Amino acid sequence: AYKALAPIKVKGKANPIPIFKPVLKENVEPIGLTIERRIQFPWYDRPMDGVDCSGGKESSMQQAKARVVQLCSVHRWAGIAKVLEMLGGSFNKLVHQQQQTIPTTAPRQKAPPGSPFGEGGIVVIEGRMGVGKSELAEHIVTHCATQFQMMPIFGTMGPRPGESTRMAVELLRSTVGVFR
Repeated sequence: AYKALAPIKVKGKANPIPIFKPVLKENVEPIGLTIERRIQFPWYDRPMDGVDCSGGKESSMQQAKARVVQLCSVHRWAGIAKVLEMLGGSFNKLVHQQQQTIPTTAPRQKAPPGSPFGEGGIVVIEGRMGVGKSELAEHIVTHCATQFQMMPIFGTMGPRPGESTRMAVELLRSTVGVFR
């Protein structure tokens, strides 16, 4: 969202030039686990990579899920190959067909031995823009929540200009959401 400021006069231009100030959009949904036991990814509220936002949040979520299925279905992609090795299985697009509710029953499967999802540890996904980091993260979190019954806690992408505390706020908000 943007706030219109007073137009400015620019040398060499006959008419004043309109200028705008970005306005921080507050989170309306929790990040991480919702009260309904569904996963709320940060990029559903703040789409970032060319997603058409005209259809609202539901449309943004469906577009994100479609990208996960499309990209993670490429079995020869090194990113998904490494992730599947850590998760101990093959890619199942059904996990991404709809908004998943995290079950309260026993885990459907166990993470493989030596995996950070079985033994504990952290997973860092890094790389250039546009190489599928968000899609890998969405698949990992969705798979771990639905199959291993792990609670999702998110970091963030940033910091963004003027939002020096957002990373900490999003991580804390996500962490607290697990205890709802």
